[in-house]
Parts: sequence; structure tokens; C-alpha cells
Amino acid sequence: MRSGNPSLSTHPFRARAASGEKVMTLNGTLHRAMFLLAVTVAVATFAWSTVSEQPELIPVFIWGGIIAGLVMMLASIFAPRIVPFTAPIYVICKGGFIGAFSFRYEAQFDGIVLQAVYVTFAVCAAMLLLYRFKIIRPTPKLRTGIAVATTAIFLVYVVSLIGRFVGFHVPHLHESTPLGIALSVVFVAVASFSLIVDFDDIAKGVRNRSPKLYEWYGAFSLLVTLIWLYIEILRLLRKLRSR
Repeated sequence: MRSGNPSLSTHPFRARAASGEKVMTLNGTLHRAMFLLAVTVAVATFAWSTVSEQPELIPVFIWGGIIAGLVMMLASIFAPRIVPFTAPIYVICKGGFIGAFSFRYEAQFDGIVLQAVYVTFAVCAAMLLLYRFKIIRPTPKLRTGIAVATTAIFLVYVVSLIGRFVGFHVPHLHESTPLGIALSVVFVAVASFSLIVDFDDIAKGVRNRSPKLYEWYGAFSLLVTLIWLYIEILRLLRKLRSR
């Protein structure tokens, strides 16, 4: 695995465009990322509005977003050429999840969602600057560490998810204990450093003159990490405000 983000770990933009084929550009990737982000926000807003009037739909949006989003992410990873179709569906699914998930947290802690949004974009901007000025370099060791950490976090959440159905829970994972807070800090850090790897992989795709199709792939990957970072920050803030 090359990247902390699963969507980039199996396809490091090594493909080169054929002669006469349009190539991937940074601006094209950013435009697609902004489009996917706008769709995510629009769907999240719709979901928030819906569950505020019908709270019984919260589990539908949350579980629907988790399951459908995972299916679309796996489809995108294993069939990159369909990403222009799967990426918008993915962010629609995750937008529904984010809207319902955020509403539930906002109902408990007023202002926590806006705070999480600010922190998420501040972290993203900071990591971009750290990458741009080469303060943090995506070395092979960093990539390997992020890949291992991401896989471990994914497995922890899978075990926790299974536990919800069979009657056990992973200690501290969702609790406001010192260890629970420390876990969230680690998860936020891993998601943050995953952005560095994403930025570098997108830059490599541009340098390698990958086919224009991969602008969608780069944008999709960036949104996967950004959504993950937001969720982890929201969970961390909830733990801190619960103490």
C-alpha cells in the first residue's frame, strides 16, 4: 500500500495518457474536488433539514450512508475508470450520513458542528502549506506508517461495528475517557497526515501526465480523506465537551 487513503493506495497514478489524449491537471482536479464538496454539503444540508423534522430517519441516513458509501468506495478503488460516476454517488451517500450524524451531535452540544467544520478546513489548509513548503515530506516511511495506521483504524471500526450487533463494545473508542480522547487525537493525526499523501499522489499524477479521467480519482480520494477528517474531529470535540 502506498497511501494512507485506501482510494489511492492501489493506484498511484502511474498511468500515462496516450498520444493525443487529454491529461490530468491540477486545476481540473481542484474543480472536481470543489464540485464533490458542494454536492456533499448540499446533501448534508438536506439530510439535516429532514431529520430535524423526522428524527426517526436518523438511523436510515447514517446506516444507509455507511453501507452505500462503502460500496461506492470499493467500486471506485477496484474500477478507477468508473469514478466519474461512482464519486458523485459516494458523496451523496456520505452527505446524507454527515447531515444526520452532525445533527445528532449538534442536538447534544450546541455549536459543535460549526466548530468541527472550522477545525477541519484549518487542518486541511495547514497540511497543504506544510506540503507545499516541503516541511513535511511524504517519504516511503511516512507512507507506510500512514497505510498501516489507516488499516488498523479501519479494522478497529469494523470490530466496533460488528460489536453493535452482537452485544459488545470496543473499550474507550466512543468514550470520553483520557484514553478515548487520546485515541481520537491519534485518529485525527492519521487522517491529517493522509492529506499530505493525497496531495503528493495528485501532484504525481499531474507530473506523470496521467489521463484526464484521473482528475476525478484524485478529487474523490481527497474527499474521502476530508470527510474522514471531519468525522474524527467531530468525535474528538464531542469527547472533549463531554468531560
